[in-house]
Amino acid sequence: QNNLSLDMFGLVKVPKNFGRELVNSPVHSNLVLNLKDGTQIRASSVILSFNSPVIDNLCSNLCQSALEMDDFSNEAVECFVDSLYTGGTETLHKGIFEEVNKMAHAFQVNWLSRSCLQFFKSDVLRFEKNSYNEILFACEIASRAHFNLKQKQVFESVR
Repeated sequence: QNNLSLDMFGLVKVPKNFGRELVNSPVHSNLVLNLKDGTQIRASSVILSFNSPVIDNLCSNLCQSALEMDDFSNEAVECFVDSLYTGGTETLHKGIFEEVNKMAHAFQVNWLSRSCLQFFKSDVLRFEKNSYNEILFACEIASRAHFNLKQKQVFESVR
């Protein structure tokens, strides 16, 4: 199995789990993610920037040392950070899928967006084994995604 991450920002290949043990390290974690409940996650801006051109721009060009992540649950942000460090989605589940997918798109983490799509197809859209509530959940996500895509297309056509 390939021990390199998928396409961390398209420029750099680093080993999976690179620096994972340094999350919340006061020495090596120079980017603070402020969470909804007032707690913080400290992460390496370098590792997050390898995955995200948006985070790279915020840290490198705009000199941000903190990001407000209070639009998302703590668990979803933890999963997002863990994914950026590991190059995988082991902690992703249905309860936080939509939030992680939003972060992947907002921060332009392309490999994570593709992984979320695959998760949606393989874990959410398995209608033959899902209850009515799970099917309704999948349809609600698809409806919101469709609405957001239409809004984005309208916005881009106005520019």
